[in-house]
Amino acid sequence: MWKMKILTRYILTEFFKPFLLSLMAFSVIILIVRVFDEMHLIMEHKPTFFVTFEYFILQVPGLLITIVPIAVLMAVLFSLSRLSKNSELIAMRSGGVSIFLVVVPLFFSGLVICFLSILLNEGVVPAATKMANQTKCVQILHQPATSANKFRQNLSLIGAGGQIYH
Repeated sequence: MWKMKILTRYILTEFFKPFLLSLMAFSVIILIVRVFDEMHLIMEHKPTFFVTFEYFILQVPGLLITIVPIAVLMAVLFSLSRLSKNSELIAMRSGGVSIFLVVVPLFFSGLVICFLSILLNEGVVPAATKMANQTKCVQILHQPATSANKFRQNLSLIGAGGQIYH
């Protein structure tokens, strides 16, 4: 059985702390902006707190797809700068560890996060977006449930000069 080296575990913990922190911070900031963008719906239609909360929570998976690359970048920058600031990179180099061995855990964790992001984008995001649209149309705007399920697919338009837009 493969056992993770202490140095690899340390680098990964130094990576995941700022990753999770930046993921949460950017999510909260973007959710606050979305709340203020949708404030007119909340004030006009006066849905219950739980319906409003459900609507905004269902938007989180779509937000995560946008936020994850920024969070990974911030985490790599913060973790490597912290290791450099505390002279830990110099200590690793003087101990015979190559920079390649420092970067490999970050690279593979980035790949794992990328694949998880793809799975989230293909599996969870469409269902959550559909549920958020359903919540908005039916429970907030009080439209019939059939109008929430209507969507346009493979729509082509003919513009000025006979141009076809698809």
